[in-house]
Amino acid sequence: MLGAMVHPRPATQPQRDRDNLTALDRLTLDLLTRAGAAADDEVDAVVDEALRNLVAALDIERSAILRFTPGSDDLKIAHVWVEGQAPAAPAILRLAQFPWAFGAVREGREVVVPSLDFLPPEAIIDKRTAEAMGLRANVSIPVVLAGDVVGCLTCGSYSGERDWSGDTLAGLRRLAPVIATILARKIHQEALDRVVGFERLASSVLASILIAGPGAEDAAIISGLHGIAGFLGVDRATLWQWGDADGLFQVSHRWLSEAAGDPPQAVDEARIPWTSARLKAGQTVAIARASDLPPEAATDLPALGAFGLTALLAVPMGRPGAVTGAFVLSNTRQERGWPRNVIDGARLLAEVFSSLIARRLGAERERAAERRAEQDREALGYMARVDILGKLSASIAHQLNQPLAAILANAEAAQTMLRRDGPDLEELREICGDIIAEDHRAAEVIRRLGALYRRGVVTPMPLDLDRVIGETLDLLRSELVTREITVFADLAAAPALVDADAVQLQQVLLNLIVNAADAMSHLPAAERRLSVRSNCRAGEVIVSVSDRGSGIPPADLDTIFDAFWTTKAKGLGIGLTICRSIVAAHNGRLTVANADGGGACFSLALPARTGR
Repeated sequence: MLGAMVHPRPATQPQRDRDNLTALDRLTLDLLTRAGAAADDEVDAVVDEALRNLVAALDIERSAILRFTPGSDDLKIAHVWVEGQAPAAPAILRLAQFPWAFGAVREGREVVVPSLDFLPPEAIIDKRTAEAMGLRANVSIPVVLAGDVVGCLTCGSYSGERDWSGDTLAGLRRLAPVIATILARKIHQEALDRVVGFERLASSVLASILIAGPGAEDAAIISGLHGIAGFLGVDRATLWQWGDADGLFQVSHRWLSEAAGDPPQAVDEARIPWTSARLKAGQTVAIARASDLPPEAATDLPALGAFGLTALLAVPMGRPGAVTGAFVLSNTRQERGWPRNVIDGARLLAEVFSSLIARRLGAERERAAERRAEQDREALGYMARVDILGKLSASIAHQLNQPLAAILANAEAAQTMLRRDGPDLEELREICGDIIAEDHRAAEVIRRLGALYRRGVVTPMPLDLDRVIGETLDLLRSELVTREITVFADLAAAPALVDADAVQLQQVLLNLIVNAADAMSHLPAAERRLSVRSNCRAGEVIVSVSDRGSGIPPADLDTIFDAFWTTKAKGLGIGLTICRSIVAAHNGRLTVANADGGGACFSLALPARTGR
């Protein structure tokens, strides 16, 4: 740590130091209290205000909290406050700008610079950078978390030299652990956000590719690579295929940023023998910087440099001994680390991409992969159907209990009559008729539920769509009564015949009606009106489901059918995606618009059956 200046201080300096000490301690306590009570999205504002108060207390022009970037020696400016003649702060400070000071901070040492003349000879680069910035004096206190230096608290003077007194340094040292606590919270939240965000991204990519189906997979894969690269902040996301015959890695799909350049479409394994051997063995290659390569990888280094790579993550696709390619993420502009959650997520995506690309290796494998994709879509649809039925379980149980209770009451009445002398046979016949009718009613509910819960082959057949609508409304009757929703059904007079699978269409209607009911849950009971209409027009049967809710924000109209889009706290976000997929498989359309009188209107259009 550099020593203090030796020339006499002004007469007011002792009093000023005492004021600063009091202000720093008050600031530290205030930051600790307010940050502890702040919500996650309020912490940044609390810290910025603390830095503003610190600048005022020390009568300086800039104070900042710097964080070391994982996998790099650079420091990111996490928070900064600038006053007066201090220049605007950059987003990142490079190691090459302050090699002596950053090196000392990384070792946990304080850097106290009352004047640039106090810098040692080995800090000549630091001095030049500071002079270029107009910095006259500076102090940097390491911020330590769990024994590791994660950054530093810096205070800089641009208006003149500064004698950093012992009291001021002591106050900053007491402030640093509070900042470490706040950074720990932020680092933990960022790590959690990365894990959750990456899982959502991986699920979205998987669902998009599965739903896209054959013929649209290439666009879905490239779109997925774009989303992955954007989320991780990398310059390239590429899928490579391995050619055993020619020993080449060839690009099958890729996304490149504008700064990524134009990398080669094929690479000879002889140019990257160490990387190739590891990938063939089913091992992941993670390189944060060129210096991470072991000595045995020296042959690979020129090729990686020629490709413009500064950081690389390559995950094999396939199993050891049968590797078919690699999923590669890379940077061309800066070094970067590869956290464990990113590597695990990349491996998961590599498995998905591997299974999809396998279909290109032959007609039989293509058909097999297509069947798997269809099974996955069916499983996704079944999961959505079970999710709806699970939410309706209480109403369905009530609907079953009604005929069962009537059966029991009638049976008990008949049993009582049979105990009498000369029972009334006509009344017994009526009771038995009621029992049979209620039994049929219960059996019909069970039949419908069994069909919805059953997993099987999709079987299109001639259907009266109005009848399917009626059965769906019957199944939902108890639920809609419980929710105090009034239903207006205006169905086509003529038979609305279509060729379709009854269970899949009922799933679409269940989803649309339940969503409409959910959209009106906040309204007074008198305003909860659900309209279901059908009509035949221009060779199509059109069904509309309208609610009186708040409608759909215009910005969401284009994304409401996207996978995992939902406004419900516990929603899966796949219901409408599956509905549109089912309707498309029936050569129909599912659209949405906001109704003129308020609420949303979903319209289902299917080709009318011909040759009746």
